[in-house]
Amino acid sequence: MKISFSLCLAALATLMVAGCDSKEERNRKTVLEKQADALDAQAAATRKAAEARADAVEAQKPLVKESIEQAADAERKAGNAAAENLEKRAEATREQK
Repeated sequence: MKISFSLCLAALATLMVAGCDSKEERNRKTVLEKQADALDAQAAATRKAAEARADAVEAQKPLVKESIEQAADAERKAGNAAAENLEKRAEATREQK
């Protein structure tokens, strides 16, 4: 009885240790999360800058309003595409954990 109890405790301790991330693994996950967060922040900044450029284009008010709107839309689309690419990279970075 005492031996089986000791074996159970040893098995439980082994499972507990095996289930814990090592210090290196925690550090690796932390680094990956920080990289993903930086990419997300870069995506937000890219989107904000594209919107500012689009607003600047709209503020010019040249003779042909349609061309302004098209240029502003192009800026928004380009900014959103760049931001989405960065967000995909952030997600891929998180999936490496």
